Amino acid sequence: SIKELKPWPTSQVPAQCVLLKWENGENNSGSFIAVVGKDTIMFNESFRLTLTLEPKGGADNKFQKNLLELNVYDAKKKDKGVKNKLLGSAVVNLADYGVLTNCVPVGAPFTFKKSSRNDASAEIYLTIEPAGEDEDEGYRSSCSSQPKMRGSVDKDGSEFSLASLT
Repeated sequence: SIKELKPWPTSQVPAQCVLLKWENGENNSGSFIAVVGKDTIMFNESFRLTLTLEPKGGADNKFQKNLLELNVYDAKKKDKGVKNKLLGSAVVNLADYGVLTNCVPVGAPFTFKKSSRNDASAEIYLTIEPAGEDEDEGYRSSCSSQPKMRGSVDKDGSEFSLASLT
């Protein structure tokens, strides 16, 4: 799940609402809107994501890059034909976390399109949760205080299916 983005510097466009667009490969994407707080944007949104982790080769159990791109746009009304203004972005390499057995909190550096030297470095926080065999409430409560991304592995260990990102 995508939890929050902080700190949100006052030097940024005075956006009241932002649009977060996420993308993983060509066919997996989505978006949601969040309200900008004093110095934090709280998302608390989850999504399901299915992906395949390809082995790199070798005996070190590493996987080829599999990027989750997170782009934040100003969500104020726009003129016809004008795209929302990109405010910044972050990238998480899901392959770095491999096949999960526990919830993993992640803080990804967030890069502003325009920034001031006085701006503190920001991070977007999310939690990746491995998928369980079932989606019952008992399983989900193990990480209930955190966002989740759920996943599972096929028999040969090469495919990793993420069920939800919270």
